[in-house]
Amino acid sequence: MRRTKARCTLILGVVYSEGDRTMGYLREGMTAAVLAVAVTAAAPAGAATMQAVFTGSVFGSTDQTGLFGAPGGSLDGLGYTLTYVYDTSLGSRTTAGPGTFDDIVGGVTWPAASPTLSATLTIGSASRSVGGTYYSNYQLCNVGHCSVDQYSANAQDFTTQQDGSYTYNIFNGYAFDTADFLPDNLDTPFSVVTSALQQFGYFQFLTFDAASGGFTTYTNGSLSMDSLTVSQVGVAPVPLPASGLLLLAAGAGLAALRRRARRAA
Repeated sequence: MRRTKARCTLILGVVYSEGDRTMGYLREGMTAAVLAVAVTAAAPAGAATMQAVFTGSVFGSTDQTGLFGAPGGSLDGLGYTLTYVYDTSLGSRTTAGPGTFDDIVGGVTWPAASPTLSATLTIGSASRSVGGTYYSNYQLCNVGHCSVDQYSANAQDFTTQQDGSYTYNIFNGYAFDTADFLPDNLDTPFSVVTSALQQFGYFQFLTFDAASGGFTTYTNGSLSMDSLTVSQVGVAPVPLPASGLLLLAAGAGLAALRRRARRAA
C-alpha cells in the first residue's frame, strides 16, 4: 500500500494537517481576518466637525418676499443667529506659515466636495437654510493679504434653468480684529465678542423668473455682529492601531472557525 505524506500548515503557531477539516475553516476565518485588518487600516482618519455661530442684528435689509417677516417689509433692527456646520476633512485645504493661514474651499465650482454640512439663518422666529453645494469657504488668516486676524465663513447655492431662470442664495460672515484672537487652525474652537471684533455679514435669497422677467424671491440684508463662537461638535473615531485590529480580526476569524467546526461535527 502506497503511503502519502501528510501536508502540514503552520497558522498562528499551530500545525494543522491537510486531512483535518478544521484547516479549511481556519483558512477561511484567517482570510476574513486579514481582509478586515487591511480594509480597516486603509480607512482614513476623520477630522473635526465645527460649528460657527454669529449673532447680532440686521441692517440695510429688504424682505419683499416675506421669508422672515411681512412681505415688502424691513428686517432692520431684528436679532439674528447665523450658524454654519462644516467638516474640516472635506474640500480643498491650504495651510501656510509662519503666522496663521488655514483655508478650506469646495463645491461644484471647485474640484473638491463642499465642506458645509448645513448653514442656517434665523431672524426672529423664522429660519432659512443654504446648503453650500455651489461654493463654500472657511478661512483663518493673519498673514499675506490679511493685515489683521480674520475669520470668514461663506456658503452659496446657485441653480440655473435653460430659459435663464436662476436661484442664488448666499450666507457670508466675516470677522476681523487688530488683536490676536485666532487659533492656529480651523479645527480649534475660539470665541470673540463685539469689544474685540469688527465685522461684516450678508445674506441673500434671489429667484429670477425669465418668463416674467422679474424676481419671485427677493430678500437680502447686512448683518452686524455681537459675537462669534466656533466650537467643535464632532470628531470621527480614531482607528485602532494595526496590532489591535489584528487581534480583533483574528479573534473574529477563530470564533467563526469554532462555530463552523461544531456544525460540521
